[in-house]
Amino acid sequence: MFVAGLVVNGCINVVITTIEKRFGLRSSQTGLVASGYDIASFACLVPVTYFGGRINASKPRWIGWGVILMGLGSLTFALPHFLVGPYRASSAVSNVCLNNSTNRECSSDADEENLSWNVWLFFLAQLLHGAGASPLFTLGVTYIDENVSKKMSSVYLGVYYTMAIIGPAVGYVISGQLLLIYTDFLLVDPLS
Repeated sequence: MFVAGLVVNGCINVVITTIEKRFGLRSSQTGLVASGYDIASFACLVPVTYFGGRINASKPRWIGWGVILMGLGSLTFALPHFLVGPYRASSAVSNVCLNNSTNRECSSDADEENLSWNVWLFFLAQLLHGAGASPLFTLGVTYIDENVSKKMSSVYLGVYYTMAIIGPAVGYVISGQLLLIYTDFLLVDPLS
């Protein structure tokens, strides 16, 4: 729960505006990306709870597959950074249209590469995150409750839900610090 909260509710929420700028996405597209987690969680919640909660089903196996899906979602979320070329920050001068007495031309549209197709990779990643997290919220709680003593059940569930709360907070702090690092730090000197 800590890692799920850190990645999905912490890191992604912090970097979503940076991704919007980096890949030239509209706010409606980043809204779609952000909602992908909730869409998949909603769609998977009932089937995962039903099939994972059956008598002969192995709850740890379902939770493990969920964690693997979340890992694949995180790798998919990082994939667009490696599929596109190095980041070139646009300056204010490149966004100015030059007025001439005979014609008008804008230089910013010709130079920029259209990277908005990456929204579908981000959306797929969020779908994988949501599908992977659904066993944690349903089967994880019942698994804890079934396998610890009644006296200690509340303590374990308290720790479980505390980690779900602390994860996003730590994700916000870590992601805020990572935003201080230039996008292509190995390829480009940000001071030049």
